[in-house]
Amino acid sequence: MGPEAYDVLCDKISPELPNTKTYVELVDTMKSHFNPEPLEIAENFRFLQRKQHEGEKVKDYLTALQKLAITCNFGQYLKKALRNKFVFGLRAQNIQSRLLEVKDVTIEKAIEVAISMETSHRDAAQLHNASGSVNQITYKNKRLNNTSKNQSTTTNTNVTNKPIVCFRCGINNHTANKCMKKNLHCTSCNAKGHVSKVCLKNKANANQVEEILSINTEHINYREKFAVTLKLNDVLMEFEVDSGAAVSIISRNLFQKFFPNLKLQTTNLKLITYCKNELEVMGYAEITVTYKNITKTLNLYIINLDRKPLLGREWIRQLAIDFVDVSQVTNSQISPNPLALENIMNKYHTVFDEKIGKILGLQATLKFKDNITPFFFKPRKVPYTLLPKVEKELEFLESEGVLTKI
Repeated sequence: MGPEAYDVLCDKISPELPNTKTYVELVDTMKSHFNPEPLEIAENFRFLQRKQHEGEKVKDYLTALQKLAITCNFGQYLKKALRNKFVFGLRAQNIQSRLLEVKDVTIEKAIEVAISMETSHRDAAQLHNASGSVNQITYKNKRLNNTSKNQSTTTNTNVTNKPIVCFRCGINNHTANKCMKKNLHCTSCNAKGHVSKVCLKNKANANQVEEILSINTEHINYREKFAVTLKLNDVLMEFEVDSGAAVSIISRNLFQKFFPNLKLQTTNLKLITYCKNELEVMGYAEITVTYKNITKTLNLYIINLDRKPLLGREWIRQLAIDFVDVSQVTNSQISPNPLALENIMNKYHTVFDEKIGKILGLQATLKFKDNITPFFFKPRKVPYTLLPKVEKELEFLESEGVLTKI
């Protein structure tokens, strides 16, 4: 999934996160945004308003009607609806009259007759125009021998006065062999000789939602994270390998736990996540890092976020990390011990209690400045989707004695 599509997904399911949803729920969310269910009445209106355009072939007109009929829910009435609209919307009155003369005409028969008459009319017109051109040139050659070449040239120019469009860039003021973009590479197919806006692969009708959310579930066992163990000032620490990160980072809690005596230096470096969120960088520390027989003093950046240490491209190149020796981290290796977690929650049960804590034996007072004029503000409108959660929270605060109904 690309960054733009991921941003749309995050906005659609906010405040929840994508990793809390199932694959089916994510697909349904993206489909509802990129490919919403059309309104049947509106689709029927578009179908009934469609008529054959000037210069449009009969086959193309039928194809357009069939495409519009997909979302009209005609059911068993589909063929009759196509036949009626096809006949009613034809521009050629002679074809329309001919079809009205046929008894019990079907859509297949109507197409056959219309294409046959359209083809015969076009061929007859071409024969007539060709014959008239020959007679006209012969007549002019007999009367005006001096100007026959100029008139013949003018006639040919009028026939072929269509602008030539360059297939490399799509501009019509030059030919392809003189195009200045013939050495460029297309950003869509990576082929040389044309630009993206004229690329034929961009014109393919594909389901964008399915392409964005396509996941090869048959290879799901090969998507686990990779980790490498390094020695930092005689402390062994496991880092998650991330070639997409520029620098190596560690959480503030781990830094204070293992390296409390290291001096933290300030930095102007800004770190942005894949979701375009800025991380709070506390600073960096110079630390001695050992990998195999390589020992170097490198910069380790500390962030105000509780996460596993991350090995970025800077350390990967400096330490010449051998990816053959990098170990695969499974979910079972990084998941916490359920028994240890249960013991902690039982020991500090007051912290994990869902109820609101109370301070007994202490009375709070609010002090206001003198001559303060109170202001009245209208209550903010709550989004419809958040109403159940707001009502649930209000009921909870009322049950805890924080709020009182008026």
